[in-house]
Order: sequence, then C-alpha cells, then structure tokens
Amino acid sequence: MLAIYIYGELNYDKFYVNQDRIYRVVENHEYSGQRYTGVHMAHPFGDALKELYPDLEQVGYYNDNANFGAASNEVRRTDRVNNTYEDKIVFANQGLLDVLDMQFVRGNPHKALDERNTIVITQSIAEKYFSDDEDPIGKSLILNDDKKKVYAITGVVKDFPSNSHIRFDFMISSEDDILFDGERTSWCCNNWMNYVRVKPGTDIAALEEKIPGYHQIVHVTPGAEAQRRQA
Repeated sequence: MLAIYIYGELNYDKFYVNQDRIYRVVENHEYSGQRYTGVHMAHPFGDALKELYPDLEQVGYYNDNANFGAASNEVRRTDRVNNTYEDKIVFANQGLLDVLDMQFVRGNPHKALDERNTIVITQSIAEKYFSDDEDPIGKSLILNDDKKKVYAITGVVKDFPSNSHIRFDFMISSEDDILFDGERTSWCCNNWMNYVRVKPGTDIAALEEKIPGYHQIVHVTPGAEAQRRQA
C-alpha cells in the first residue's frame, strides 16, 4: 500500500504529453496585508493571452462553476426518457483539448469543441450511455430536459487518471454564451481556469514579466502536495 501511495504521488499530473511545457495561470493579490492566490479569470482572458503573447503555443480554459450550469446536471440521451444525475460537467474550449493533448478514442481531437452545442465525453461515460457496438459520435445528449441544452457528441477521450488534479466526464464547448448574452466577450466575471503550453525553449521568467498586473504561470506538475496548495 505504501509503494502504491508513493508511486501515485511521484506521478501526480505527470502523464501529459509535453508536460514540461504545460502551465496554469494564477492570479496573486494582497488584501489587508494578506496574500491571496486565485485561478479564475474572465472568459476573454485566455483568448487575449493567445493573441498577445507569441511564446504561448496554445491556450486552454474551462469552467466548472455550478452557478454557470456546470458541475451537476441531469443528463440523458435525446432518444431516451430517463435522466441520470452527473456531477463532472465542465465548459471548455478546443484549446484545452490541445494543451493537454487528450487521448481520443473516437472523434477528431483537433476540432471536437470548435462548434457550438458540441460535447466530448470520457470513455467510461460512453460505455455507460451506449452499447459496445454503438458509436456515440453524432448522437446527442440533453441536460435537465432543456431543449436549449442539446449537445452533439463529437469526441470520446480516455478517462483521466486518478492522480490528476483535472478530472471531468463531460466537456461542453465554450463557444456558446453560458450565463448571459455577450458573456464570451465580457470581462465582468472571473470563472474560467486557464492553462497554457509554451513553445520549446521559452524563458518562463521573461514571459511572466510581459504579462501585466499580478498574473503568473505555474507549472502543473510540481508534485501532488504543491499542486493541491495552488488549487
């Protein structure tokens, strides 16, 4: 048991392709003499990073905030009547799939979340909702019996390992406005976590100097305990 625990800790978040170039953006600020660290930014923040800083090869972001319709929802196939309660639902952009280089079982990994009303699911969810001889691609899922929340399945990815700080089963395209019209271009609400993959040879300290304000990028694979503190 001890050997299994040690192995899990030593390999925490260390299974991503190009893991040495993957970072998470964090925000540091002080209030009343105390330092606070956060990981949530406005929706346009990630796209602005990609546009402004050529050192970033790719930028991905996701939102797991239940107040925005993520996290817990009732889910069913559109051709079924019974709902299943699911709690690992996020909104994500195509960039997140690219940054983490998610291992696709079905679908196009480079375009799966490019369009509105699309969704990528994990392999275990595909097995849960579809039979072995049934291809989920092109089928649709509906959330909370809401006809405005019907999503075409465009990809199936391998499940996240248990020693990953990122774990979800449903990834809905962030190409939609989630909470209100214009949300994708509004800087009012900080609900999105951002991940970047830098180009080979990037000077991280120099890159952080270019990013204005109190943002910094933190490697996502510093070890399990350190990662939990950052989260």
